[in-house]
Amino acid sequence: MGADVRRAALTAALAISAGLLAACSGSGPPANLISVSNGGCGGNWHLASPGWYTFQIYDASSEGGEVDLIDPADGAVYAEVNGLGPGTSSPMRLDVGSGSYAFRCFFDDYDPITGPTVVIGGHASGSSAIARSSMTVMSGCRRASSTMSRRAAAGISAPVGLWKLGIR
Repeated sequence: MGADVRRAALTAALAISAGLLAACSGSGPPANLISVSNGGCGGNWHLASPGWYTFQIYDASSEGGEVDLIDPADGAVYAEVNGLGPGTSSPMRLDVGSGSYAFRCFFDDYDPITGPTVVIGGHASGSSAIARSSMTVMSGCRRASSTMSRRAAAGISAPVGLWKLGIR
């Protein structure tokens, strides 16, 4: 009986050691980490199937930014992260259904960047997207807010920022 107990303990110890080695092997960033910057948006990401996912959006740039998960065909927005600071990350949680997805990044003083399109197979529904036409007003407000925040930090009054944006 003693040999069987030792054999079981040794087997368990080897299994735990193998698991720890695999966990510490540095095989790369977690699958849910989406790195964004003013030079690229989303990199090479993929999902095996539809379902609930939490992406960790990481801002690798030296500027703050905003990130949307969109339908690349029409620009409809499934989810967004606002106010992402340099070197920080923020969760983006949604029910990803079958279809095409891409990350779109907005950084101050840069044109929007759309990352690669990822296609999720199957016939599953997921979170609804907000149509691009509905987002136009919100996007204008988001940009105005960002501009006013930068101006306030620089000591310029908000009415000047509003006047330049055509809001009186």
